[in-house]
Amino acid sequence: MWNTTGVPLRLVVLVAGVVLLFSQLGSIRFWRYLDDATTPGQEHAGLTRQEAVSGAVARVEGYLRHHRLPGGRILLVRAEPIDGRVQWWCKGCVHWQVELAMGDERFCIALTEDFAAFSNGCARWHPHAAPPPAALVAAARPVRVQTPYGSGGLLLQRRIGRTADLYVLDVTTGRLRRLTRTSRHEFSPVWSPDRRRIAFAVNLGGSELDVYTMRADGSEVARVTSSAGPDEEPTWLPDGRLAYSSVRDGIGSIYADDERVLEQSSSAEWSPSGKAIAFSAAHEFGFDIWLTDAEAKKRWKLTSTLYEDAYNPRWSPDGTRIAFATAEAIYVMRADGSGRRRLVSQPHDLALSWSPDGTRVAWVGNTERNFGIHATDVSSERTVRLTRHEGDHAPDWR
Repeated sequence: MWNTTGVPLRLVVLVAGVVLLFSQLGSIRFWRYLDDATTPGQEHAGLTRQEAVSGAVARVEGYLRHHRLPGGRILLVRAEPIDGRVQWWCKGCVHWQVELAMGDERFCIALTEDFAAFSNGCARWHPHAAPPPAALVAAARPVRVQTPYGSGGLLLQRRIGRTADLYVLDVTTGRLRRLTRTSRHEFSPVWSPDRRRIAFAVNLGGSELDVYTMRADGSEVARVTSSAGPDEEPTWLPDGRLAYSSVRDGIGSIYADDERVLEQSSSAEWSPSGKAIAFSAAHEFGFDIWLTDAEAKKRWKLTSTLYEDAYNPRWSPDGTRIAFATAEAIYVMRADGSGRRRLVSQPHDLALSWSPDGTRVAWVGNTERNFGIHATDVSSERTVRLTRHEGDHAPDWR
């Protein structure tokens, strides 16, 4: 089709598009760098400090315009490279944290694979938090590492249909022994310190969850809790007492023998000595791993994972290390929070457990390619698949 100038309309549109493209090359290059912060690729490693700061300022200005908030002079407080969330596809990438100020307001921008802006200060930004006392860290270790009583094994729940039953796996032979066979949903099994009893949670219908115990062979089932609020995620103390998570008082807390020990906590485990507790608790912007003494009078934050909420801390048998899970990875660190390193980057659930000898960590795959329970060697990072059933979950290896 021809217009009055005698030039094809398609050609006119093409030329206009090329002109517009060249006029925007500068901004395209700039926003390409911002896109690189959200897209897998080597370009992310090339994001310079100035580009990170410029991108953060643009993000704040856009936020203010979008919400029709008054603007002002935006000043740089600090900009630092971080490597706390390096993805499997980008081992050498540099990520940036930028703190900006506008009057009394503070904005934290993280240029990783997604943007996030927080006002009223960078409360989540504590790369140099005070470490826990050395005496408490040392006290977490047992006087001596006890030889496991009996044969033990790896406890797990296996869901078939709408409910799950409990099993124990002999990791050496691969033999799976069924412990329960009921119509109820039974989950989160854990060994007692002497391996003679097992605690677990039962869904009695709706949100009615309670904690039960039974002998290691599945006999002598006994109900432990019967409160109005859900009680779940049992864990044993080294002295044989039982703790669990509950919202009976309206907030998530950890109870031991019906006494509240920790408030606003999602999961906890006592150290092998019983003198320290590692737990996951919420603060202003998410969940981190904390350490406290047995009386829970003072707490020290062990992680500051920046947009990776940290859950489910688990002590190594010798009390020197803690494993924990985020949505992105499974990590191992020293008991004082130092030396953190990524152990597992495959898709996974949050459940995990140390092997009795402290050399491996068991975890659960959650995609069709890696369903089942796996064990990763802490030193070599070599992973072995222990089960392949998509309903297997909640390993406890003692």
